[in-house]
Amino acid sequence: MSSGRLRYAPVDGADRLFTPAFNQYLLALADRLGPRVSGLRDRREQVLRSALEGQQPAILPPSEATASDWRVEPMPVELRKPGIEISGPASIAPMLINALNPGREGIRAEGDLDDDEDSGGHRLIDSVNSALNRMGAVERTLSHTDDARGRHYTLQPGDLPFFMHRERGLHLDEPDVTIDGRPVPAAILGAAFTLFYAGRAQVERNQGIYFYVPKLES
Repeated sequence: MSSGRLRYAPVDGADRLFTPAFNQYLLALADRLGPRVSGLRDRREQVLRSALEGQQPAILPPSEATASDWRVEPMPVELRKPGIEISGPASIAPMLINALNPGREGIRAEGDLDDDEDSGGHRLIDSVNSALNRMGAVERTLSHTDDARGRHYTLQPGDLPFFMHRERGLHLDEPDVTIDGRPVPAAILGAAFTLFYAGRAQVERNQGIYFYVPKLES
C-alpha cells in the first residue's frame, strides 16, 4: 500500500493503523530521528571493523557526561514500585491478556513489560498485531478464543498495569515499511505505533509511557 512517501505491505490489520494522521506522525518521527539512528549504526560498524582488524576501541575523550556535575531526573514513582510483570510479545493476545490480569493470588502487577525484540516475531504482521492488541487492551475490547483448547481469554475488571515496551533494537529495520524507498528503523515504527495509539490512553490514565530500547552499545 502507498501513501505518498510511505509504503507498507498489505498485511491483515495494517489499514487500521496506517491512517493519514498516523502516516504524517511516522514521517515526522522518521525524518527527525532516522538520521540519528543511521549515524549510530555507522559508528557501530566502524568500531566493529577496527576491532576485527586488531585495533582496540579508543578511550573516549572527556565530555560533559564525564567532566561536569550533573544528575539524572528522579525515577518515576511508577518504576519504584515492585511487581512489574515481564511477559512475552504483545502480538500474542492471550499472553498479553494473562500479563495484564491478576495472577492466581488475585493481585495485578503494577506494570507490564512486553517484549517485541527477543521473544517477538520481526515481521510487519507481528508489529501490527502488537499495536492492535495494546490498543484493544486500553480500550477494554481485547479478547481471544482458543478453539483447539476450548479456552476464552478476556480482561478482568479493575485498573490495568501501566505498559512498558521493549522495542526492536536500533540495528534492525522494518523492510515492509519504507519511506522514500528506504526501510524504516524498526524501533521508530514500534515506538510510533505505541505512542500514537495505546500511549494516548496511558496519558489519559495519568500513567507514564516507558520504552526499553536494546542494542545501544556505544
